[in-house]
Amino acid sequence: YWSEWKGASYVGFLAKRLPKDYVILVIGRHFTYKRDNIINITKVDNSLLPNYYAIADCYVSTTQDDNFPLVLMEAQICGVPIVGFGHGGTKEQITQKSGIMVGEENDVDKLLHAVIHVVEDKPFIKSDIINSGMRFAKFAHAKRMLNIYEKYN
Repeated sequence: YWSEWKGASYVGFLAKRLPKDYVILVIGRHFTYKRDNIINITKVDNSLLPNYYAIADCYVSTTQDDNFPLVLMEAQICGVPIVGFGHGGTKEQITQKSGIMVGEENDVDKLLHAVIHVVEDKPFIKSDIINSGMRFAKFAHAKRMLNIYEKYN
């Protein structure tokens, strides 16, 4: 089940307030909110995940405490912009070229407006979003860490 630690109530809020033609797709967790504009898929083979990212206009992160949400990196590598609160590792993953961080105060109105802005205005360039996600690619990240280490030691 999706807990408040993951921000379930914020997704419920968005479902009530987003324009009627918006659909929220929740993947990988049982989601208790029942609304016509929420589709809940509890189990997906990992090889199919890129197909779901490909149909997304944005990825919304409502997590309250994840230290490094891998789904944000996955979404960015698939070219999907991120909108989220600035908790935990989210603030390290969202860049000015890959999404909008609405802050740590859980302002759901800011979250709502940011989602609509990203979906309607499409302010991000897909290649910039992908490059933001690639910052965390295994070897590139390891090399960057080694360069930092060598610089200060």
